[in-house]
Amino acid sequence: MSEDTVEISGADNFLHKTCGDCGYYRDALTGLLSRIHFAELIESTLNKSKLESMSHALCILNLDDFKVINDIHGCSFGDDVLKLISQLLTAEIDTSETLTRLGGDEFGFILVAPTTNDSFLLAERIIRKVRDVFTISNKQVSITASVGLAEFHLSVTEHNEIIKRANVAHSIAKERGGDLVFWYDEQNEIQKKALHLRYWAGEIKRIIGINRLYLFCQEIAPLQNKLPSNYEVLIRAKDEDGNLIMPGEFLPAAEKYNLIVDIDKWVIENLKRWMESNAEVIKYIDRFSVNLSGASLNKASFTDYLLDILRSSPVFAKKVKFELTESVSINCIASLRLFMLEAQSMGCKFSLDDFGTGISSFEYLNSLPFNEIKIDGMFVSGLTENTVHFQIISAINSIAHSMGMDTVIECVEDEWVKKIVKKMGIDYAQGYLIGKPKPVGDLMFMA
Repeated sequence: MSEDTVEISGADNFLHKTCGDCGYYRDALTGLLSRIHFAELIESTLNKSKLESMSHALCILNLDDFKVINDIHGCSFGDDVLKLISQLLTAEIDTSETLTRLGGDEFGFILVAPTTNDSFLLAERIIRKVRDVFTISNKQVSITASVGLAEFHLSVTEHNEIIKRANVAHSIAKERGGDLVFWYDEQNEIQKKALHLRYWAGEIKRIIGINRLYLFCQEIAPLQNKLPSNYEVLIRAKDEDGNLIMPGEFLPAAEKYNLIVDIDKWVIENLKRWMESNAEVIKYIDRFSVNLSGASLNKASFTDYLLDILRSSPVFAKKVKFELTESVSINCIASLRLFMLEAQSMGCKFSLDDFGTGISSFEYLNSLPFNEIKIDGMFVSGLTENTVHFQIISAINSIAHSMGMDTVIECVEDEWVKKIVKKMGIDYAQGYLIGKPKPVGDLMFMA
């Protein structure tokens, strides 16, 4: 081989580049393969695994609490740890030619063994070797690792699928405390759900980018007077065939993978635009209720953004009501209170949603300036037979009114329940009896 040529073995020697481009294929820090050709490596293994009797498994490994090591000892020390672990893995893995640094402290490699159980035992042997106290630059550091394993199964036809499966297994290993190997099982419902969430994590950005989110709304009707109705703003997506996708499909992934703030902003901006374009319609509507996530409310940059939106559009500010679910975790009650007071000074209102379902109900009620309480629909279930539910609704209604707040009862599905809650003095009702969710555009027929 000439000096200006580098050939990387493994995966049928499909990597070949001149010396000037070596960094393109090798990780600069560790000398391992870089992630640029990890997909090719997996595609090659997918084809091999169908022809060979041996078990092929994709391994995703990363170090537990590596950020702590960097924070305590510095990034240069962290780099030394990564180089040491790379050397250790190279020595331990028979198929070390597949060993790839995927980024940060994450590594990927292929295990080939007679059976899946042998692959699992190999992975366990590897993390036992990693599990040690190492001395680097005269400093001792304790290291452990978590591994996710996924078999190259006949049902897997694309490299992205096997990577997602290994990542799901790796995430579960982390969630269970780390320092262990976890195998992806396609029959396991929890793991299938986790894989589904990962799918939607990728899809959410795409559907926002191609404008496949849609605003819907559901009426919240007054029970005690003839004031205009409110409408809760809801969200839907559509697939390529135009079929509606309910939020329960994609919002859990948005919350788990920190994409919910993007969705909150999309709803706010698109509702504001619609309201400003339909001034004649919104005259017949009291307020539009918009749900805000805890992730958004805990970001100072988001609350600043929202205040700027309210300042820029007095129409929006005077017609919007933000719903905060009482089960969300708020980092700083004092900061949230200041934000709410400033928003209220511009005409905005706030509602405490799902009241009665979490442990923070009365703390939020006492600390934050809400205008309204939405009583969780769980208390409506069996209301006519369950005297406890009746007493709870009555008590919440009484407390809210004593504090100058309106009350809304959710999940009103029949006339009998509506009559009961109206007699109790509840101010508003929401549910399929009042109105089913519909596109916001349908409200234009009110004008």
